[in-house]
Amino acid sequence: MGNFLVPIRRKTGVHRPGLLLDLERKLTTEGCAVLCGEGGTGKTQLAFDFCSKYNSDHPDALVIWVSSETRPYIEERLREISGHLSIVNQTNISESVTSWLRMHSQNDWVLVLDDVGNEFQTPSPESNNDTTFPSPTILFHTLNGETKTLEESLTNALKLKEAQVILLYPTLNDSLQIFKQHCPNIPWEAGVAEQVTASLEFSPLAISIAAAYMEDNGITFSEYLDLFRQCDLSSTPSTFSTSVARALMVSLGQLQSERPQAIGICKLMAVLDRQSVVESLLFYDRKGQNARNFYGSLRKLYSLSLVQKAVRNNHYSMHRLVRDFFIEYLENEGKLESQQQSAIELLSERYPFGDQSFWTVCRAYNPHAEKAIKFEGPDAWPRAVLTKSMAAYQRSCGSFGAACTLYKKVLKIYASNAPLSAKQEDLVVDLSLAVVEMLGKMSQFDAGEKLLQDTMGKITSVVDPGHPQLIHARGLQAWFCSWRGQHAEAERLWRLCLKDNNEIYYETHVESLIYESNITTTLIKQSKYAEAEALLAQTIRGRISVRGNDHPDTTQSQQILAGLYQEQGKYTKAEELNREILGTANRVQGSEHPDTLTIVGNLSVNLSALGRFSEAEVMQWRLLASRERQFGSEHDQVVLSRINLAITLEKLGKYSVAEEQNRLALAAQKKLLPADTHPTTLNIENTLGLLLLRQGKYEEAEPILREVLRKRRETPGVEHRDILTSQNNLAGTLMKQKKYGESKTLFADTLETSEMLLGKENAFTLRLMNNLSEVMRQGSFEAAENERQSVRLEALGLQRTALDGRITIFGEDHPDVFTSESNLARLLHDMERCIEARQLFKKAAEGLGRKLGKDHPMTIECETNFTVCKSHR
Repeated sequence: MGNFLVPIRRKTGVHRPGLLLDLERKLTTEGCAVLCGEGGTGKTQLAFDFCSKYNSDHPDALVIWVSSETRPYIEERLREISGHLSIVNQTNISESVTSWLRMHSQNDWVLVLDDVGNEFQTPSPESNNDTTFPSPTILFHTLNGETKTLEESLTNALKLKEAQVILLYPTLNDSLQIFKQHCPNIPWEAGVAEQVTASLEFSPLAISIAAAYMEDNGITFSEYLDLFRQCDLSSTPSTFSTSVARALMVSLGQLQSERPQAIGICKLMAVLDRQSVVESLLFYDRKGQNARNFYGSLRKLYSLSLVQKAVRNNHYSMHRLVRDFFIEYLENEGKLESQQQSAIELLSERYPFGDQSFWTVCRAYNPHAEKAIKFEGPDAWPRAVLTKSMAAYQRSCGSFGAACTLYKKVLKIYASNAPLSAKQEDLVVDLSLAVVEMLGKMSQFDAGEKLLQDTMGKITSVVDPGHPQLIHARGLQAWFCSWRGQHAEAERLWRLCLKDNNEIYYETHVESLIYESNITTTLIKQSKYAEAEALLAQTIRGRISVRGNDHPDTTQSQQILAGLYQEQGKYTKAEELNREILGTANRVQGSEHPDTLTIVGNLSVNLSALGRFSEAEVMQWRLLASRERQFGSEHDQVVLSRINLAITLEKLGKYSVAEEQNRLALAAQKKLLPADTHPTTLNIENTLGLLLLRQGKYEEAEPILREVLRKRRETPGVEHRDILTSQNNLAGTLMKQKKYGESKTLFADTLETSEMLLGKENAFTLRLMNNLSEVMRQGSFEAAENERQSVRLEALGLQRTALDGRITIFGEDHPDVFTSESNLARLLHDMERCIEARQLFKKAAEGLGRKLGKDHPMTIECETNFTVCKSHR
């Protein structure tokens, strides 16, 4: 059943061979079938019966079922399915799944879009057919090549082409078959059964409810007919058909006398999201409820066909018409608003804090919470509590835009319920600061800083200078400085936070240790490595004494230390520490925890710096898949994973795949943060220019790299290292276009700045030295003959220095070392020192082949040059 991706459980429906054959024929000839009919005519049941039979007849076929009442339902289900199909690209999940199905059209698959909602059923302007049916079910066996997404395929199918439509009309024979199937223990009374069926208007839903009642109570058709006719319809929703309403009212009569708690469960499910209600939400310790009564009530509802079990354990669903019946039933009682208020209160009590360990519960509750916060009940405070908890969950997931929106909704609730108590006023300040933080995370710095300034004005007027809220606000000021690249000011503000926090609490207080970590980060950004390392050692000791060796806070400080080693070029030391803390994180938090995945990402970058690109690539593909499963495609951590993967793929010479990942990262980044000067956006565009350069697309690469460099120079707070990287890539593009003069000047200026800022023995500085030497070598052919030798001698000195420096940092078995050796060999060959050149070419070619592979462009180029060199005597 591994290919039977149907998340619902149903009893087998009445055997309708004619309809099943018609359905199979339409799928075979048309590739699509649309099941239409009034509510309760058995569209879902027929689709389920067909899928079950198809799976039995074709055990290797893939059967996919997607609930399609709303677009969020479709997207949520497709993300679940994408894991089974091993779909990595989730930028547009609907398009990705559609593409997968089209690519695998030679395989056997069936796709069901069930319970299609009204939002998809607007008639197209070009169509004269304005016929619609409630909640049709659509089955696909092939997809139209013109459609990109499932929603487009769905919309096309709803044009209701005659060749694809199956219109379900309930018949007497089908209705009697339902009774025979669901009432095996009830004596058959043919004439009375026909009377009951006619009274139920041949509705499969009404008949299923009636049959379940008869079987559960062991009553005859005659007895049920009497009950049905005696049913009081005075409180029945007027918009419902008499048959469905009466069938439900008969069942309710039994529940009211035997299981009144079951009616409460139905009313709660009706105001929640009916698709998948988790058992823990239905079972709540209120009003004397106990486990025996609860599970007895749930079994009774299931036996009466009022609720259905989902494939996921402990999840239940309710038919759309049953849900609508209970909503109108509550309205007629005048209790809909109070039931909605009870649902809000329940969710506000049960919705957990947004920590990662509760994410599964949060995801199960979220559809219900999203519906509940739209209720306008008399008591707004439970809605405020629930909305705040939802915001905390979105914040912990990194969905800062969603979190910001929810926090603003909470603030609106407080504003509309003034005057507030002192405690509530404090909560308003905390919520405002949460919004400030989210705005900062989304790089909306101007809006964030304005709100922060306004909030700090309110705080300073009512609290003492050392108040925790004021310290928190100052910490946010520091973050804004850091985000803008103003690291010295950020350091000053965090030191003030640390001082004030220590005065209130003590030096090893949790918040104090956080401020120490933040100070360390700013010191690293300012290249104050010795000071940073000393403070880190102090912070780690403090966190071990307060939290212990294995606590995530301790691990987080150790991550910063590993990053410091990486920044200083101590790559082996960084790898050792990263592997140590990864082991701790796997043991304590689990391999899929976001903090653990961050360490995996750091280790993969570490391995790439060590020249172990193949190891890094494997790790980064896995990391990308894990993060997409957790967060979806439009998330900052997923974007970061794609960026690092693209850089590693570039090192491996897989330029087209790297470009694809880079463009996906850029598209997601622009949706997350539209500002075109955001540092991450500029990093991605810079990498895109580099990849175009590697593929020989120099005329495309140059304007991109020039624009990135311009933005970086003009944007306040951009890291000097980023500007140097842009200058290096642009200079490389100019060199490839044989603009040697401009390229040499830019390389030389960048090298001078890098030596001053990063030091002469820094890995990036040595790369610039290697590049400057190479442009001098290439440009020497255009120099006057009497100047050529002196240019080459100067280049030779630079190249030997770069090679020696790289050996010191990386050891002799590293791709950067082999690259320097290859460039040095070319220079020696140009200077007609062929014996030395051949020795270096041979060593470099063997090393590049071993590290990067025989098919890597750099390996091929080196071996080609070696062959040319050997031919010269």
